[in-house]
Amino acid sequence: MSEINDEFMEAFKHLDKICREMFHAERGITTYINEMERIPNGSGVVSNWNSTLRRLKELRHIRNQYSHEIGTSYTELCTWEDVDWLNVFYEDILNTRDPLAQYRSAMAFRARRTNTTKQVAAPTKRQVTPRPV
Repeated sequence: MSEINDEFMEAFKHLDKICREMFHAERGITTYINEMERIPNGSGVVSNWNSTLRRLKELRHIRNQYSHEIGTSYTELCTWEDVDWLNVFYEDILNTRDPLAQYRSAMAFRARRTNTTKQVAAPTKRQVTPRPV
């Protein structure tokens, strides 16, 4: 395997491991992808949702080619940009800047804002104190 292939596979394995730990799942990056696909409005909430999902699928495909196709160890299917992207995404997950974390944060913010609005807008019942006669 060439240096770039080794670096790609190591970066992919690190990312896959943190995803497995995060989801308590056997398949890390695949589980991350499945979670993104399960959320229908993710792209409306997180600006880089679609590009991240597409990139994860592309890089998983490259990894699968390296792992399952004969002769790919001697071919450079990836670029240094791919390796860098995997490393940056790993850091994004560690720092809760990844799309799923951004989505959860946005949904929590919306829920808090909605609850605050409901509390402010809700009419309050006044207690009527009887007057002495």
